[in-house]
Amino acid sequence: MTEKEIERINELSRKKQAGTLTPEEAEERAALHAAYIKAIRKNIRIQLGTYKEEDF
Repeated sequence: MTEKEIERINELSRKKQAGTLTPEEAEERAALHAAYIKAIRKNIRIQLGTYKEEDF
């Protein structure tokens, strides 16, 4: 996920809080948010995969 995509998520979130989000933007926000969560989960799995049980 690029910085530009994260900035767009933040921009759309601010618009949602302000109540000015269009239905098209809501769909875009949902798609970007899902991709962001997927990337976070992938990074966590990679990080946890580098540890052994003895490390916990």
